[in-house]
Amino acid sequence: MPDQEPDQPPPLLNQFLAQTDTPCPLCGYNLRALTSDACPECGEPLRLSVTLREPKLLAYLATLTAWAIGAGASVFLCSIAVVAPAPRSWWESLAGRSVLVMALLSTICFIILAWKRRAFCRIAMPKQKAVAVCSWTLVTTLAIIIVVNFDG
Repeated sequence: MPDQEPDQPPPLLNQFLAQTDTPCPLCGYNLRALTSDACPECGEPLRLSVTLREPKLLAYLATLTAWAIGAGASVFLCSIAVVAPAPRSWWESLAGRSVLVMALLSTICFIILAWKRRAFCRIAMPKQKAVAVCSWTLVTTLAIIIVVNFDG
């Protein structure tokens, strides 16, 4: 295979774009007949790749939803306990501690998952589903602990 000159665009990218109307993924500029490896409109570097037509996001969205519900519910309970001052004994109870754990854990996991979406989606589908099930199990278990031990 001959070495490609550093300033020459990838030949497969050029061959593909020579006959195809394809928008730039960033700015939408039509890249037909492109002669470089960057969009002439926005300057973003381009590469030719094969992807799924419709990415499989169900496990990602299920996991993100579990953590969002956990974070929302627990932060809501914490704010109620602060506004209608809960006694110190409640914060030291299993329910109070579970609310705090769920608030911290859910918020942190939600932020990390939202930030690392691409990394999560690159994991094999069975592992994604396992993470989704574990996330829902953990959030549900904490919610049950809170409800059962709530002596409000």
